[in-house]
Order: sequence, then structure tokens, then C-alpha cells
Amino acid sequence: MVINYKKYFIPNCCVKKEDDGGFITPKIRRSPNYWVLFNKRIILTYYYKNALLSIFLMTLFVFIFQFETLPSIYKNNNILLSNIVWIIYGIFTYLVIRIVTTDPGIIPKDKFSEKLRRLITEESLFMSMATYYRNENNYCIICHHNMPNKTLHCRRCNCCVLDLDHHCKILGTCIGKRNYYLFVLMLFVLFIINLIGLIITAKFFYQELTTTPASKWIDMLIFKYPLSTALQLTTLLLLFPISYMNILHCKLISCEVGTYTYFVNILHPSEGGTIKKFTFKKMFQNYYKLFNKPIQPSLLRIGQVSDEKLFSIIKS
Repeated sequence: MVINYKKYFIPNCCVKKEDDGGFITPKIRRSPNYWVLFNKRIILTYYYKNALLSIFLMTLFVFIFQFETLPSIYKNNNILLSNIVWIIYGIFTYLVIRIVTTDPGIIPKDKFSEKLRRLITEESLFMSMATYYRNENNYCIICHHNMPNKTLHCRRCNCCVLDLDHHCKILGTCIGKRNYYLFVLMLFVLFIINLIGLIITAKFFYQELTTTPASKWIDMLIFKYPLSTALQLTTLLLLFPISYMNILHCKLISCEVGTYTYFVNILHPSEGGTIKKFTFKKMFQNYYKLFNKPIQPSLLRIGQVSDEKLFSIIKS
């Protein structure tokens, strides 16, 4: 599938700066919309506050559930359910932190990638081209280098990302080849905790409404249990988008296509190609491959390892 990525992913006003800080930095320094920390072991998105806000909202959700809704419906407190919610909350927080601190698959800028270009030229490790000469079909006019297959330039992060699925505005980071499996897992965990909250709050309000006179329903919902009411409405409103995201990525994984490519193909069929048909068999096979395959080493750390070690890691 060939997509005119320049039309959809390259900002018209973007101009390459020759004094760009780049990625190969001995100290903490700003790279294009990413912070490179701890000798390039952590790649922190510049929009990390979005992820912190997501964690804060989930924390608020869990505290309302644990300290108002759950004690009200189970007078003796349900320790098992309470512990399950705490565990799921911990997993969600861990996954969000991992997603925003993991290199999604950033390709270093041209002037900082001499070793990468040589490896691509000699071994053809990341793209099918025999050489690294400029090719208009997959040449990034912002980063000034050829892009491997399934690579797109993120206009928000100002960098090319391998297998870029999409830029997640909620987490404030790109979802690419190296953190996509974490994102899919986070969506599933989010669906589980939202479903638990919806079922428990629905049961709670059913009991309250059946034992409370109809004339006092408004007082009960607004004044007696305002936080639980807000929790019930929130889980109800979020049920559809969270379910949709999980179903969508099941389809994308089965069809072996990214979010950007999928929607560009739907909106502009003439500029895309055909998408593979969805099958449950293919979905389970690709899910297994997604979580079973080794994680590709970060291209930002190419200068940190020897050629021999790099070859052995990538070829394995």
C-alpha cells in the first residue's frame, strides 16, 4: 500500500533547523519534541503531562470507587474485588509510564545517523532498498532521509517513527513499532477496569433506587452520592469509545495495517491500496506474534553498541 504521507503527515510550515539538538547527546537535551534521558535509555515525550493527567484521572476514578461506591454496596467491604481493582490500577499506571518512556521507533536525524545509514546500505536491515540514495516516494523532506517501509513522519513529534500506528493525544506520545504492544495491552486493561466500575455502580444505584422513595431520588443522586453518580456517568460515557478502540485494534492487527493507514484508506481510497480481510484466525496469530516477538533495539542507541552486537541483536 502506497500513501502520499507528505499530504497527511508533514506540516506545511515545518522548516528543518540546521542547529537542531538531535538525538546523540551526552547530557539531557531537547530533541524534536522528545527528551532523551539516562544515556538514551528513556525517551520521554515532550507532552508527558497528558500521560500524567490520564494517570491522575484514573487515580480519582479508583479512589471514588474504593472509598465511596464499594463500601456503600458491600457493608463488610469486599476485599477480593477491592484488591483486584488496585492490581488493575497498578498495571494501568505501569503501562502508561512504559508507553511514554519507551522509544516508539524513532529514526535518528540524517546528520546523526551515519552508522545507521551504513548498516542499511550494507545489510539492508530495515528497508528493501539496496542503497540509501534519495527516493521521492519514501523520502522525508523534514528529516532529510529515506524512510523504511511502514514508516511515517509525526508532525507533532517532528520525527520519523518505524511502523507508526498513530500519535496518541491522550498519552501525548507516538505509538510505533516498539511500544504498540504496550498500547494494545493498556486498552484492554482500561476496558476491564471501566467495565468493573460500570457494573458495580449500576448495581449500587439499582439497590439505592429500589429502597429510596422516588421523591428523594434527586437528593440521593446529587447530594448523598455525588461522586458515585459522576463515576456512573463517566463509565457509561466511556464504555463505547473504549470498546470501539479495542475492537478497532483487533481489526487492525488482523488486517496488518496501522491506524493512520486504515483511516486514510477509508477517507481517500484512491490514494491507498486494498486492506486484508478480517479473520479471527489471523487476529489470534498476529496477536501471538505481537506479544511473542523480540523487541527491536532502539535506533537511537546504535552508537552505544558494537557492529557485531548490533548485527546479532537485529538478525536474531
